[in-house]
Amino acid sequence: MIQFTFNKGFRMTELKKGFTKDLSNDIYHADRSHISSSGLKLLLEDPRQFEKVYVLDEPSAGKSSAAMDFGSFVHCLILEPHLLEEEFAVCRNAKVKRGAEWDKFKEANEGKTLIMESQEKIAFSAVDLYRRAKVVIGDKEKKVSSFFEKGEAEESLCGELMGIKVKVRFDYRREFAKFGSINDIKTTSFPINSKAEIEEVCKRWGYEVSAALYVDLVSQETGKQHDFFFCFINSKDNVVQLVKASDQMLEAGRTKYKEALRRLKLARETGEYYDKGVMEVDYRE
Repeated sequence: MIQFTFNKGFRMTELKKGFTKDLSNDIYHADRSHISSSGLKLLLEDPRQFEKVYVLDEPSAGKSSAAMDFGSFVHCLILEPHLLEEEFAVCRNAKVKRGAEWDKFKEANEGKTLIMESQEKIAFSAVDLYRRAKVVIGDKEKKVSSFFEKGEAEESLCGELMGIKVKVRFDYRREFAKFGSINDIKTTSFPINSKAEIEEVCKRWGYEVSAALYVDLVSQETGKQHDFFFCFINSKDNVVQLVKASDQMLEAGRTKYKEALRRLKLARETGEYYDKGVMEVDYRE
């Protein structure tokens, strides 16, 4: 499913249309022939930064963070435990990310995502919480973990929307005879005890854009309507919430991603990703 096209850094950078299994995160994120939901959101929020990252291929500022690394670790524990040793290393000697012990650990595990022992304990707690969580569907009680069974984990899909090559990567996807579902795990430190709090988290991170893009691309590819479920895990408050993206949420995300694709198409045609004119700024006491 991969064309062996290399850039200056000798990375495989072009993906083919359709579903791909066992595609590494490095290859998926290195690709610049297709745009992801993260790229579309960045284009809407900060077109100048978008050009630097997705056009000029400059390093993304703040690309990695403790929260992102923790989330990736939890994802791997739940969805791809066989990749833990290959992709992650847990530091058990240093208590902070500095000093001789940390430098030694970092050097010995170059290329891996580095996790502190304190993060590992919280991650194990989050996974245990997830495994025990239940949800009521209709009149039946189900384990939340059952939504991540009998499907495919970390499956990638490439296609076209509005004439633009687009890529998505599902945490988990299940496909049945006439329909399917995309199930996404989100670790968060924000409160998720109510519908209003969950809506706030979704708006903060633009989850509606990702949900709509994923649903539309996979429905186009398979001919089957897919639902989108978020599995929010907050180990701090000991809360797990399984939430379905509403039609209203998907429509809001659809409007945004289509606007981003329209802007991207125009920018590629003109070479202008943002207004480079001189701005006049008002000043008021």
